[in-house]
Amino acid sequence: MYDKINSINIQYHNSVMMTSSTRKLILILVVILSIVVVSCLTLLDNAPERDYENEHLSLKVPANWSVDEENDSEYNLAILRPLNARYPYIIVTGYDRNMETPSDYIDHIIKMYPIEEPRFEVVTRETVDVNGGKGEKLVYISTAHDDILFIGPDHYFAVVIFETTNQSITISTSETTEHTFYSQIEPALDVVLNSIKIKEN
Repeated sequence: MYDKINSINIQYHNSVMMTSSTRKLILILVVILSIVVVSCLTLLDNAPERDYENEHLSLKVPANWSVDEENDSEYNLAILRPLNARYPYIIVTGYDRNMETPSDYIDHIIKMYPIEEPRFEVVTRETVDVNGGKGEKLVYISTAHDDILFIGPDHYFAVVIFETTNQSITISTSETTEHTFYSQIEPALDVVLNSIKIKEN
């Protein structure tokens, strides 16, 4: 009888030990898998700057950004987004050049936007070097475009306007928080402005 009880105890002890060993093995596998996943995500989020060219333009794609090849408008020359995200974005558009100068466009924004967006406020306005010439850059604050009650937080936007021989080019950003604007959008926008070359038709 004693031997039988002792045998049961040994089996129970072995079963507990096996369960403990299995748990340790599973824990080790989970840790290894987590390290691999984090490493892969880190590699994906550390893409270097690279050159991009299409029939409209050439530019450097900022580190950790990509070019969205889906174009929903004939006026969109390029759309840039952070890797693995839809927002925020930087969009380059081109229109037939008319009599308005980049300065005229910026003046129009400053004059007309406050009518629709009462919390509109200019943060900075400056002349920038772009595409081998000069352009106008405006950074401003307003409510989100879908905030019809104007009760949400302020959002930051930027727009750069310059001219080529036959086009007016606009580089604009989506709405975003102040932190995201200065940590993510502004550095990426600088890379685009310093590298963009518009192809003349």
